[in-house]
Amino acid sequence: MKNFEQKIFEIYNLIKNNIPISVRSFCKFRYRKNKREVDVAMNIMNYRIFLFPFKNKPIVQIIYPKINIYDLKYIISEERLTNISEEWIFKNIECYILCLSFDEVLKFKKENWKSFANACLIAYNGKKTRIRDSNMIVDWNNNENGNL
Repeated sequence: MKNFEQKIFEIYNLIKNNIPISVRSFCKFRYRKNKREVDVAMNIMNYRIFLFPFKNKPIVQIIYPKINIYDLKYIISEERLTNISEEWIFKNIECYILCLSFDEVLKFKKENWKSFANACLIAYNGKKTRIRDSNMIVDWNNNENGNL
């Protein structure tokens, strides 16, 4: 059974590796550490692509296209899928930010990662908003645990 830290690195690598190559140079990563929280987030302009762990819990915020949301019903109950809060709906693009457990993200199939990649492209092609800064350098070729 994987521990919390192992799951963080596995999820980070899955997300990172499924971001389309064509938009990677536009991705802005942020690493934040303070007394209460440690997290990693990535945006394309002002559109959040992912953030985790969310409030030091095994939760991932991840972008997903509205049109493919019911592809996740083998992971998430239909009730949760139909009750997505307004705060997790983008105004300018047809995507949601989903709050999923680490284990739910680890259950993603190839088709779900393809939908995630499509959501990254939707964000990239969406209405241009402010550009975020990065405070983290990402090694797109490194998939080893222990190194973000």
